Amino acid sequence: MAYVSASIAYLLILIPQYNTVERILSMNARILESFLGRLVQVYGPMLGVQLSILSTVIAYQAISGVVLLSTSRMGRTRAAWRLKYMIASVSFIGYVGYSLGIGFVTSLGWTSILASMNVDVSPILQSYYLFNLGAAICYLGLSWF
Repeated sequence: MAYVSASIAYLLILIPQYNTVERILSMNARILESFLGRLVQVYGPMLGVQLSILSTVIAYQAISGVVLLSTSRMGRTRAAWRLKYMIASVSFIGYVGYSLGIGFVTSLGWTSILASMNVDVSPILQSYYLFNLGAAICYLGLSWF
């Protein structure tokens, strides 16, 4: 359940980021030199953005899956390993929180590009905060599992 809750929270962070990048590309704006920019140049706007999001999700799922798997294995061991179990649990929660924070800051960075193009970003920011509220609720659910 913790893995599902963390995955939902991460997807809730990525949805507005994906929408913002799509909007930037629909306005024929130039994407800054980055991993996403290279994918857009090679594969085109739509496929490049989708591959970028897909690679981000796969990396997140792999890392969080390994950390959570190690946490669950340590939880079944004898009492001497309980400290390592607690450290692994805190590592998982910390990694998820760090990923959510980075996703939110990245989304705000994309929004600043739209703001520099004189686009009203109020509705975009409102959707960010709604999605991030959902992500925060899922993140808080990690402590229950």
